[in-house]
Amino acid sequence: MATTTRADGTAPARLRSRPLLAAATGAGAACYGAAISWIPSPDDPRVFWVSNLFAPWLAIAFFAGRLQRSWHWAVAAGTLAEFACLIAFYARQFGSGLSVAGWLHYIFRGSPPWGLIALPVGVVYGLLGSRYAGTRSVAAGACLSLALVAEPWAWPVYEGFRRGPLVLWIVETAVGVLATGWLFLARRRSASPGGPRG
Repeated sequence: MATTTRADGTAPARLRSRPLLAAATGAGAACYGAAISWIPSPDDPRVFWVSNLFAPWLAIAFFAGRLQRSWHWAVAAGTLAEFACLIAFYARQFGSGLSVAGWLHYIFRGSPPWGLIALPVGVVYGLLGSRYAGTRSVAAGACLSLALVAEPWAWPVYEGFRRGPLVLWIVETAVGVLATGWLFLARRRSASPGGPRG
């Protein structure tokens, strides 16, 4: 078994970099959450608020986990990124006079209850990202790309009616289909004789 410390008692650079990577992806996720919080919510109930797109939240945890090589750090990084994004997104509520209790209620008992969703998403998609980084698993990657395809159909099921604009769902579906196709193409190329490995 390889040691995790040097003779002088310090950890190797690759181990020290894991919390730094987790912190960096958490900071990036917080920037994303803060940025989308400034997108105005539409007044028309028939128009979907783009800040509520769920697939980007899956991608955040996936790529946070992809940068890690151990499953526990992937879980930690994915979960940290999800909650950093969530907290940054709702941080503006503090400026509107909302109490801490009201803020927590808004996050954990809202519709959807993003606070309750963030933990399993961080864990599962952090692990999937780490799995994809280590094995280039098509199944792991497809869990992200196919979420883009599924989201336009999932929201009407959840809300009971479909919101527009249609172009939003067309673009998201197209990105998901292209990403899924790329996964299979990359896998086929890596499996072919003389193809790239890793």
